[in-house]
Amino acid sequence: MKVPVMIAILKQAELNPGVLTAKIKFTGATALSDRSPYFAPSKKLEAGKLYTVEELLDRMIVYSENDALFLLGERVGKPLISRTFRELRLPDPFTESSGEQEYYMTVEQYVMSLRILYNASYLSKEMSEKALELLTKVEFRQGIVEGVPPDVPVAHKFGERVWENTSPGRELHDCGIIYYPARPYLLCIMTRGDSFEYLDDGIKETARIVYEGVDRFWKEMDRKRSPLASQ
Repeated sequence: MKVPVMIAILKQAELNPGVLTAKIKFTGATALSDRSPYFAPSKKLEAGKLYTVEELLDRMIVYSENDALFLLGERVGKPLISRTFRELRLPDPFTESSGEQEYYMTVEQYVMSLRILYNASYLSKEMSEKALELLTKVEFRQGIVEGVPPDVPVAHKFGERVWENTSPGRELHDCGIIYYPARPYLLCIMTRGDSFEYLDDGIKETARIVYEGVDRFWKEMDRKRSPLASQ
């Protein structure tokens, strides 16, 4: 939810830059406050404090703060969120889920939002770069980030879900743009198991295998293209 909501906010800011400096008060509890993620944010909103929309974007993306998501969602409103999801070719969260029906998004659908940011095909170049910069600062450093060399930037977002009375009942997903030198690529890994403790390791190992394969491929291609290779 957080990446498309960020895109909706930044789309508004293109038309009205004052959106980002507008202030919202956190009263101390939201409909999402009772969620206790396994990978909890290191920073939480303080009750009674005013936050600018830009500060809440930082908390929502960098720290994956659920209360920040709720406040920004309220600020944008359901109609605009729904429109943004549809324009991004993502299932509308307000019509695709109700009652017992869970909201689902495929790997291909989620990757669309990252591709749109990379190509600056929905937001302006300035706002797309702003979004990608936030995604490179995400504090969750396990998963994909841990599976690639430390000097390779990754613009990514992770998410987790708990299924009660279901086995396996834990999901951990991590999707991002890996900025392999001169040849960035998209990688989205969704996992399910009994323990978050092992799911992030699975994502890390998958990301490592993919990176090594990409690295091997391009080095071989460069070798074949070099003048010496043709002699």
